[in-house]
Amino acid sequence: MQHFSQNRVQSEINSRTLVLFDSLEKAVASLLNFFDSLVNSNQISIRGVIIGEESLFQDKFFGRIVKKVKYFPKVKKYYLREVSSLLGLTHDFIVIDLRQKFDPNKLILLSETVLGGGLIILIGEKYDLWIKSVNKHRFIHSKRSNLLDRFLQEIKASTNCITAVNEEKDLYPYYNPISMTKILSEELLKIPVSVSQYNLILSLAKELGEKSNSSKISVIVADRGRGKSAATGLAIAYTLINFKSQKCRVTITAQTISQTQSVFLFLSLGLEKNNLEFRIQKSDDQIVGIYLTKGSKIEYRNPEEISKDIKTDILIVDEAAAFPQEKLTEFLFSKNKKILISTIHGYEGTGRSFQHKILNMIKKRPRFEHQVYTLNNPIRYAEGDSIEELLKNTFLLQVEKPSIEIDEFNNLNNNAKLLTLNEPSELFSERNFELLREVMGLLIYSHYRNQPNDLLLIADSYRHSLAYLTGSIQDRHNSILLACQLAKEGALPDNIALKIDEGHFIEGDLIPAIGIRYFSPDFAKLKGLRIVRIATHPELKNKGLGRMAIERILKQYNTLDWIGVSFGATVKLLKFWKKFGFKIIHIRPIKTPETSEWNIVLVKPLSDQAQVFIEQTSRDFFFQFIHLLKQSLFELKPELVLLIMQSCVSIPNYQVRITQSGNYRLKKYNAGYLNFLLAVDVLQELAIAYFVTPLDIKLSSSQEMLLISRILQGRTWGQTLGKTGLTWKEANGLLIKAIKKISGAI
Repeated sequence: MQHFSQNRVQSEINSRTLVLFDSLEKAVASLLNFFDSLVNSNQISIRGVIIGEESLFQDKFFGRIVKKVKYFPKVKKYYLREVSSLLGLTHDFIVIDLRQKFDPNKLILLSETVLGGGLIILIGEKYDLWIKSVNKHRFIHSKRSNLLDRFLQEIKASTNCITAVNEEKDLYPYYNPISMTKILSEELLKIPVSVSQYNLILSLAKELGEKSNSSKISVIVADRGRGKSAATGLAIAYTLINFKSQKCRVTITAQTISQTQSVFLFLSLGLEKNNLEFRIQKSDDQIVGIYLTKGSKIEYRNPEEISKDIKTDILIVDEAAAFPQEKLTEFLFSKNKKILISTIHGYEGTGRSFQHKILNMIKKRPRFEHQVYTLNNPIRYAEGDSIEELLKNTFLLQVEKPSIEIDEFNNLNNNAKLLTLNEPSELFSERNFELLREVMGLLIYSHYRNQPNDLLLIADSYRHSLAYLTGSIQDRHNSILLACQLAKEGALPDNIALKIDEGHFIEGDLIPAIGIRYFSPDFAKLKGLRIVRIATHPELKNKGLGRMAIERILKQYNTLDWIGVSFGATVKLLKFWKKFGFKIIHIRPIKTPETSEWNIVLVKPLSDQAQVFIEQTSRDFFFQFIHLLKQSLFELKPELVLLIMQSCVSIPNYQVRITQSGNYRLKKYNAGYLNFLLAVDVLQELAIAYFVTPLDIKLSSSQEMLLISRILQGRTWGQTLGKTGLTWKEANGLLIKAIKKISGAI
C-alpha cells in the first residue's frame, strides 16, 4: 500500500484514534489481542459496533472475531445498509469494513458516534487491490481514486491516525474513552449533558412552558454530533416534569421515522429518571408514541399527515433541512409552538441551504416570533478533535459559498464565461483545490440534499464534471457566480441497454434508462448530457445568471443528441426549464421519501433523431400522466399539474372521443339539467382536449384549476374549492361556462 506510512503516536487524552489496516488478517489479529486485553482488564461492558457487508460475517477467518464478541454484551454487528439505525447512539469503538465499498456517507455518520479517547478501526486493502473495489462504478475506470488518495494523505498527516503496514497493532494503549458530558444538575434530569445542552434544555423548556407566544418558533442548529435531538427530547421531558397538571400534545416528524428516535429515546430517558409513569408504543421496533398516565402524549406523524391545521401544542421537525421549502413553510404557519432541528454541517450536507433559505425567511417575517439556538460543543469528543477535522477536510464538509462584491457585478451583462473541469484529477490538484472548495461550497449552500458520496462521483467518474460561471471583477480576479454538476449519459453498449430493458437497475444513465423502458431500446444509442445540479450564488439571484449558464451549456454541447434535467417538481423550477424548450417525459409516480417531492425528468432534443424520440415519449407521457392524476398523483397541486401538461408536446388535431349518448348528456349538463357526476366521462374528454391540443379559446385561471382539480383529479367539491374563496354556485357556474367554450371550439 504505497500511500500508507507508519505514524504511531500516543493518543492525547480525549482524542480519538483512527486505525487503518491494509488487510483483514492484520485487523483480525489486532482485534483479537484488543478483546483479550479488555477481558483481562475486566472491561467487557465496552460499547462497540462492527459494520460490514454480509461477506465479512460469513468469512471463516473473521469468524474468530464473531465468536470473541459474544463475551461482550454491548458489542453488536450491523450490515452497512443498517447504519442509519445507529444515529444518536454512543460507542467506545467502531470497526468498519471498507474493502468492498468506500462509502464516505457511512464513514462520517459512524465516526461521529465514537467517544473521545475511543477507536475508529477501518479495514482496507493493499492499495492496488482496494482501488479495484472502490472503483466498481462502471464510469470509474482509473487505476487511482482521487478521493481515496486524499483520504489516505490526510490520515498520513494526522497525529492521531495509525496506518498498519506489514504488522499487527496493539490497539489497547490507544483506547481511553472519556465522555464529554456530565451531570450538571441533579435537580434537572439526572442525565449527563454538555454545558451547551444544559443551557438549551433550560431555555427551551421555559419557552415551551409559557402560555403566551403560542406560535413561537425555536430553531436549533448545530454540526452533527452536538446532541441537538437529545437535548430537545430532554427539554420536552423537563417541560412535562414541571407542568405535570397540564395535558400536552407533542407531534414529532421527520423525513424518516429513524431520524426521530434520538428525541424519543432521550425523552423517555428523562421521564424514567424522574419517575413519571408512561408507556411506549412501537412499530417495527421504532418508537412511534409515548403516553403519560396524566394525559400528555408525544406521537410521531408522517410529514404528509401534517398540515397548518394540525391540532397539537408543540410540533417538532427533526432534520428540517431535508424538507423542501414549501413543506417547511406549511409547518411554520401551523398554530402551535414549533421546534425546527437542523444539521448545519454533516453527512447530510443539507444545512447550509436551510440556514440560507428558511432562517432568512423566518427573520424577514415579523409575524414569526423566533429564537435561534446554536450548539457548538461536541458531546462525545473534545472540540477540535483531529479525526473530525480530518473528515471535514477530506470530504469538504465545512465549505462555504465563495465571497463576492455584489456592486461590481451590476454591469456584468453577458461577459461571464462558462468554464468546465472535465478531468477528475484536475479537481484535486494543488492549483484547483481551492476552486473545487468554492464550487462545492456553492452547490452545498444552494441545494437541500447533498452528500459526501456526491464528491466521490465527481472526484473519480470520467462522465461527471463541474462547470462554473465566472466573471472578472475589475480585472483583478475571477469570482464564481454559478456552479453546476454535469453528467454525460447515453451511447450505451447493447448488453447494458438489454439489461435496462429487462428491468435491471444499472447505476448511472438516468435519462436513457427512462427512454429505454418507456419508448425504445434505440434511445440508448443517443448521446446526451444531464444537468445534475445548478446553483446560482445566493447574493446574485434573479440577475439572469441561470439563463446565461443554460444558454452557454446548450451552445457548448450542441453536438450531442439531447440535454436533460431531473428535479423535484416545483412551479418555479418548471417555469424556468420550460422557457428553454425542455419537454417533460417522466414523473416518479410516488413522492421521493427524502424530500416529499415528485421527481420529474425533462429533455431538450438537439438532433433530429432525438426530436422524434422526445416528441413521441412526451405525448405518451401526457396520457400516462392524466391516468395517474386520480391515483398516485391525486395530491399534486393543480398549479403544478397545469405546468406539467404545458411542458408536454402538444397534439394538433386531437380526436375527442364522445359517443352520441355522450353528446346528448353534454347538452343536458350545459343546460343545467344533468348532475356533474353523470356527465364526468364526457367532461374528462373535453378537459383533456383543452390541455393537449391548441384551441382558439382562452379560459380563466380559475376555470383551468377547476378542470384539473374537479375533473382530471376527481376531487370533491370541498377539496376543489379549498383556498379559491369561491362558493359552490360560483365554481359550478365557471365550470359549466368552461365546458361550453371547449365544446364549442372542438
